Amino acid sequence: MRFPKLRQVAKCVVGVLILISYPVVENLREANRHGQEASAIGTLREIGTAQSHFRESRSDELRYGSLSELVEAGLLDESLREGTRSGYRFEVHPSPTTPEFLWCASATPLDPSAEQRHFGTNHAGVTGYSLEGSPVTRGCELDPSAHVT
Repeated sequence: MRFPKLRQVAKCVVGVLILISYPVVENLREANRHGQEASAIGTLREIGTAQSHFRESRSDELRYGSLSELVEAGLLDESLREGTRSGYRFEVHPSPTTPEFLWCASATPLDPSAEQRHFGTNHAGVTGYSLEGSPVTRGCELDPSAHVT
């Protein structure tokens, strides 16, 4: 025995479910993106605090540290040793010319197609972002085109 009307109803139900679920899935993706971006900003703030402690706690020379030095000093969580967290890659650079005064850090999305913002911060404690995928920090200064968070 065949049920052609039942198949048509089932196809309609599946179609409606797909139409209903699409906005839900998009909202979940957007919420995940915002969560990852918030985590990246928080991590950059942690790095700023760690830099201050690192610089002031050194008795041999007054300078800022690299990401690995900050982790080794116990100022940042061990999970940052590889430089990744919550969908972002983090890089920390003391200034090559004046490491006692300047440093910068950047957070770049691991997935370049995810439409996530790129973030950067520096010794002044200002955090900025870029939508274009360009670096937020140039040298140890924020790029003038970067938006400030």
